[in-house]
Amino acid sequence: MAQATLLPAPPALEQVVLQALAQSPIQSHRKIRVEQAGDTLYLHGCVESFYYKQLAQEVVRSVCRGVQVANELDVEYLKTGHVADF
Repeated sequence: MAQATLLPAPPALEQVVLQALAQSPIQSHRKIRVEQAGDTLYLHGCVESFYYKQLAQEVVRSVCRGVQVANELDVEYLKTGHVADF
């Protein structure tokens, strides 16, 4: 029988995620805002590439399995200032 994963209470879960992002070598990850609604974590903010956007999502998934991650990060290219919202 599969064992259920116990998740911390919402404020604690957000803190776990923020701590993990704060340890990232990517500076823009440290500025990401995290919001929890039900069993979904929303990532808000801006990063410099789609690669960094994906990495942020993987950092979050590594510390809170069993939670949906809605990656709403915007990508802003540093050279042009262009924002891509996909």
